Amino acid sequence: MNTFTALLLAAALASPLAATAATAHDHGGGAETHQLQLNAGRKWGTDAPLR
Repeated sequence: MNTFTALLLAAALASPLAATAATAHDHGGGAETHQLQLNAGRKWGTDAPLR
């Protein structure tokens, strides 16, 4: 199989997948956002595996 045929086959197989991935979709998470809460300037605690 020559290079041109391989590239043409790859493009033909990838095109429907790329079109599907590009469509708008909803992950079901709603519109709520999460706020980052800092520890008032103190160091964050660690658990045993991190020590």
